[in-house]
Amino acid sequence: PSTPTPLTPEEARTLTSWDRDLDALSEELRRSRRTTVDVPVPPTLSASQLLRIAADPDGFAQDLARPMPRPPAPGARRGT
Repeated sequence: PSTPTPLTPEEARTLTSWDRDLDALSEELRRSRRTTVDVPVPPTLSASQLLRIAADPDGFAQDLARPMPRPPAPGARRGT
């Protein structure tokens, strides 16, 4: 077998770029295949949040991961 020809600087840069792209795509694929997602819990929780996390930890985590707007409470219209 013959000895491979050394890469030119341009070929080396292209190869390095491909390696970076491959690493990024591999990590993205690993993340997409995960069955669980870690959701950081806020450093402080309200009393309502504590009750919710005790009653439904998965639902609470889903709300933290993708918060949705909630309709205003009836008392909010009256003010304080």
